[in-house]
Amino acid sequence: MVQVQGVSEEAYTAVVCQQVQDHLASHTKRVFDSPLLPAAQAYVAAVPLQFLRLLLSQEPGQCSLQQWQSRLDYYVYETVGQVRMTEMFDIVVDYPDSRPAVQDVKDCLAHTNLHRKFVAGFKQAIGERLLHAGAATSDIIEQYVSTIKTLREVDPTAVLLEAVAEDIREYLRSRRDTIRCIVTMLTDDSAGANPEAEGESLFEELKHTVADEGEDSDDEAETDEAALASAERWEPDPVDADPSRSARTRRMHDIISMLVGIYGSKELFITEYRAMLSDKLLSKTDYNCDREIRTLELLKLRFGDANLHNCEVMLKDIADSKRMNSNIKALPTVVTSPVRGRRQDAASISPLTSTVTSALFWPPHHQDTLKLPSQIQAMLDTYASKYHDLKAPRKLKWKPALGSVSLTIKVGGDSLDLNVTPLHATIIMHFQEQSSWKASELAKLMELAVPKLRMGAIFWINQGVLTESRGTAGDAVYTRVERLIEGGANRAAREAATSLAPENEPPMASVQDMVRQDMAVYETYIMGMLTNFDAGMPLDRIHNMLKMFVVDPPYDKSADQLAAFLGRLVADEKLVMQGDLFRKRSSAQ
Repeated sequence: MVQVQGVSEEAYTAVVCQQVQDHLASHTKRVFDSPLLPAAQAYVAAVPLQFLRLLLSQEPGQCSLQQWQSRLDYYVYETVGQVRMTEMFDIVVDYPDSRPAVQDVKDCLAHTNLHRKFVAGFKQAIGERLLHAGAATSDIIEQYVSTIKTLREVDPTAVLLEAVAEDIREYLRSRRDTIRCIVTMLTDDSAGANPEAEGESLFEELKHTVADEGEDSDDEAETDEAALASAERWEPDPVDADPSRSARTRRMHDIISMLVGIYGSKELFITEYRAMLSDKLLSKTDYNCDREIRTLELLKLRFGDANLHNCEVMLKDIADSKRMNSNIKALPTVVTSPVRGRRQDAASISPLTSTVTSALFWPPHHQDTLKLPSQIQAMLDTYASKYHDLKAPRKLKWKPALGSVSLTIKVGGDSLDLNVTPLHATIIMHFQEQSSWKASELAKLMELAVPKLRMGAIFWINQGVLTESRGTAGDAVYTRVERLIEGGANRAAREAATSLAPENEPPMASVQDMVRQDMAVYETYIMGMLTNFDAGMPLDRIHNMLKMFVVDPPYDKSADQLAAFLGRLVADEKLVMQGDLFRKRSSAQ
């Protein structure tokens, strides 16, 4: 046996560790579909440990082979863990294909003290690669969902998830379209038609969590034996855990709860879902709401019937409108003219379908005015007359800016089949009367502002149906073309225009507008309180006093919603904020 007693232990320790590090660095990078720890441990047992077996003597004072094996095992866990931590962002992106790499991270953290370094490194990677203006909100939400799934597999206690996820939640709260993106992804059941996407979409996650809650409710009556077994498996929370939250609370929060809870309450989510549902329902022409009913039933199991009662009434309005539309079209036209005139009147409303809404339960509409062409207005008048005959004394009040119109545009030898808004349809119908219009003249005829008209005309310019030029007075002039204008931009736009043409703003009021309207009723109370407290009041005190004294209507808003409303009052120069105190603005200011 070779005797190397004169050689320093530090020297061969450094050589062995460097050899292990070089081997692991060359075999562990960017490999996520297979575990690395077993191969690394096998290499250590086959090469460095055998070298040390020959090198070490068993004299007193030197580390035994068993001690060296323990040191090398720890070094492998530490080195593989550090490599995996630098790749954690990519591991999350590739999840669930990266499950072997996730298992490596879990094993390494279980045998080392790298938790704080893991959290710091992962948060830095998220901040640099995800939380910036160039990332789409939907991509950030998808990465957030993957992060939840990955870290729950790494750490079932959810302590790491709690430390990492706060930065993502805070950034998402700063984006205006976060709620809309969450609602869109949560109610999109199109992924269910793709077998490969099963279980990956938020809609599938919603179905799974509802099913899991149903199973848990059956098992609430826990037996004594099960309770004893659960108590024996109890472990204290890690030292890095938030002491204000229990381990049970952290584990009970599923993906849907964490997404909906980004803003602290579910009210904003339900309000946004209601606004999006109204947009979908008002754009339908066939009254087919099976998918919306299915989604609503899942959400009712999740959030309760009372919270979604308005949405249920909206869907009932669609079903009633379908039945009423059939009854109106079956009514004979009461005229004294011959049969020919009656057939003409009956045919005049055959392309028309209507949706009658219960105003108290639907979100508020934008109060846009739009004067329709005379032939369309005559069709609406005939329909309204029949409705009055059927539902007397009720009368219809039309919202001409809402809904959709199916058109077939023929230009030369070409034709376009489009589903557009009433604004776009009204613009193009006026070009049947004359081939060219000044923007100011057409806007006056349609009772629109010129900027609103120009935004609608841009759609037809992109389709190659209209052209824009400048008149002698600098006014925009739109001219109907005789042949569709070819070109890459126009052709791409025509190919993309197979569904409802987008407007500059949705027909329903946004969730921000609705929240602002809800909070406006409390402005009088707030101004009265600040009048009595000249020195000012902090946010939490205003919030608590509103909860104590405002009962009609009852104050049920969150502190974040109140803070946003107070910020708008400051922007409107009604209040002044100094430090953390809000004061009523005086006339001298």
